Formats: sequence, C-alpha cells, structure tokens
Amino acid sequence: MVEERLRGPEAQNATELEIASAMRNVGIDRAKLHGWPNTYVFTKAIGEMLLEKLEENVKLIIVRPTIITSTYKEPFSGWTECLRTLDSIFVAYGKGKLKFFVGDPNSTLDMIHGDMVVNSMLVAMAMHTNQPSHRLIHHIGSSLRNPLKYEDMRWLMYNYLIKNPLLDTGGKPIKVKKGKILETTASFHRYIAIRYLPFVQMLKLVNMILCNHFRNLHANARRRIDYPIRLAELFDDTTTENLRTTIRGSEVFNFDPKCIQWDEYFMNTHFPGITKYALK
Repeated sequence: MVEERLRGPEAQNATELEIASAMRNVGIDRAKLHGWPNTYVFTKAIGEMLLEKLEENVKLIIVRPTIITSTYKEPFSGWTECLRTLDSIFVAYGKGKLKFFVGDPNSTLDMIHGDMVVNSMLVAMAMHTNQPSHRLIHHIGSSLRNPLKYEDMRWLMYNYLIKNPLLDTGGKPIKVKKGKILETTASFHRYIAIRYLPFVQMLKLVNMILCNHFRNLHANARRRIDYPIRLAELFDDTTTENLRTTIRGSEVFNFDPKCIQWDEYFMNTHFPGITKYALK
C-alpha cells in the first residue's frame, strides 16, 4: 500500500516533507483500521505479537508502562530528554495554545517515572531467570496503587504556570486561564463544531479549489478533531505487585508508585524539569 502511494501521481511532484506527512496519515489510517488510535500503539502491538510468535524456546518478558514521566531519582530527579505525552499538554497550555481540556475530571491518570520503568525491567529479568513460564506480562503504572485525578492534574498545571509562566518569543510571560473542561464526547464535538469546524470546512474547500495543494494541512486538522479517545479501564498490575514484594524496602531498584507525592513531584520536580531540560 505504501509503495502504491509513493508511485501515485500525487507523489511525483511532492516534497519530502509532504511525502512524510502523507505516509504518516497512511500509518494512522492503517492503525485505526485494526482498532488502534495511532501508529505508536499499533506498532507496539505488532512487536508483541511477533515476539510471541517467534519466541520458540526463549523466555519472553513483556513490560507495559503507562504514561512515562521524568525520573523520580536516577540519574537525578526530574530528568527528561524530550516532550512526552503529558509534557506536550503542559507546554501547549503554558503557551496559551490549549484552551480546553477533554475528559472526566474524576477519571484517573496512569503515570510512572522513567527510572521506575527501568528498575521494573531489571527486577523482572532477575526474578524470572529460573522460572519455567515462557511468557510473562507486567503492567507498570500507578492508577491502582497511587491514583491521580485528571482534575487535580489540571489544577497543578494552572497553579504552577500562574507562579512560573512560560515566555513568549518576545520574552514576556504568558498568562494562562483555568481552561474549560469538556467532560463528555458530546460536549467536545459541540465545542469543536462552533469554534474549529468552520475553519476546517473552509480549508477543505480551498484545498479542492487549489487542486489538493493543502491536502496534508487539511488532513492533519481533520485528524486532530477526530483524534480524542476514551479509556475507562485501569490496568491490572498484580504480577507487577508480586515483583515489588521481592524487593520491598530496597532503595536501589524501587518502582513502587505508592512512595510518590504527586503534588510535590509535579510542582517541585517535573514541571521545572520540563522547562530546564526539554525546553532548553
């Protein structure tokens, strides 16, 4: 399918950037066809299936972390290399680009520190070395042991940015508002229909008039509107908790989310880490 797109007439005069954007859209369409929201989780699922099929007599341990945040302790608190899922929301909100939040305010965010993910992998390999099972799955997260509400995260972002605003291109502090929260899919679609859909429809018309000159821009705008998904489940981390009991009390390979103080971590460690390491 990719080769057909690349040989098509539209690709002949396209730039590398346009081709990359078009292929990204093809990947997203393919992922949605098989029930996945994006290529990231789709390719991870494919990877797991291939490993399960090809493992033969090799022991297989699959670690599935949830949203990965900056480090808790190692190599030092708050370290991160780039903007991840949650960080992108924080930066968009801090720069005034995100005007609203979508989701149930009482829903639970599932996050885990990067160094805790590494620790869990090391402990899993050590603990399962001499066990007979050939396929083990560990969900690494915090929603069952130390849940953080979506509404609490919104307030943490707001309170931090009020005291420590991001700067615009002119070096002036950007003032943020509390931001409207859209609790249901219906309220989201109503909000979009009033404020954004007219622009997307106009862009579609202009794209048709100009012979698909803005096809990628329109596709990306449409995709952003259609993208929101809802996940109402918590991941079972029973096998992971069994791993934790083997090292309970150890400070070296700690990956117990119950030790995390979310308010203190985000206000004093994670958000400052984003501005220091990811936005440098």
